[in-house]
Amino acid sequence: MIPAKQTCPSSEWTLEYRGYLMAERSHSVHHKSMFICMDHDSQPVPSSSGPAGANSARLVLVEGKCSTTGGGLPCGTYPDGNEFTCAVCTL
Repeated sequence: MIPAKQTCPSSEWTLEYRGYLMAERSHSVHHKSMFICMDHDSQPVPSSSGPAGANSARLVLVEGKCSTTGGGLPCGTYPDGNEFTCAVCTL
């Protein structure tokens, strides 16, 4: 998985899919979690287990936060508030 890109590193790689970088958000609080690349063609599946419970979480888009004084991403490279794309490639 290659974050912040929509292409593979070289022609030797095969693009499996591209999409958006996402992470878990539980109960309106961010916790450390793994980032995943969600296919831009994915479709939601209706929940069959009822309302969200205490052990549930949702995926949210990962957005960049730029800073001109340090402590964030360079503003010219990563516009503030933009969602990150990603690509999944195989060799």
